[in-house]
Amino acid sequence: MKGEKYWDKDFPADHRSLIRDWDSNDKIINEIREEWKEFKWMRADKIFKNKTPGAPDFAIFKGAIEPADIKQGRLNDSFFLSALTAISENP
Repeated sequence: MKGEKYWDKDFPADHRSLIRDWDSNDKIINEIREEWKEFKWMRADKIFKNKTPGAPDFAIFKGAIEPADIKQGRLNDSFFLSALTAISENP
């Protein structure tokens, strides 16, 4: 509906969108759960609204953009990272 913020029913703002087996007793899942428990889901407008005065502006890339700038972390978000790499090759 017009004026409402988008809500993705297939990727809700919840830790289970990042790890399907969040409740697993697997050692690696336990380590990730412990490491990520401090993180909080936030919409972009909330992140930038609370920007500290005088702090640098947010940017995915600063300066020259090169494919080697893209690093994959624990999320295994290779589709997103592939898109960023393609953008870096043809900015």
